Amino acid sequence: MNFLPFFLFLVFVGPRVAEAYIDPGTGSFIIQVAIASLAGVALYVKLFWRRIRAFGGTFLNKGQEDKEETQSTQSNGREQRD
Repeated sequence: MNFLPFFLFLVFVGPRVAEAYIDPGTGSFIIQVAIASLAGVALYVKLFWRRIRAFGGTFLNKGQEDKEETQSTQSNGREQRD
């Protein structure tokens, strides 16, 4: 919490216009961090997909269960007719 008053002081008392630029090295680093973050999130989702589906099981699995039941009843009806 000691950093917050100092930060607020700098924001309100500091210069209004910053004459600065982002050089190519900094821009490349920002892009690299963004791509690595997206890759990390994708890997996390891939590794824990079962847990995610179990957590939202009622929302994600309900449509699949209904579809499987419909297909099984349709296939049972076809077998009895043949």
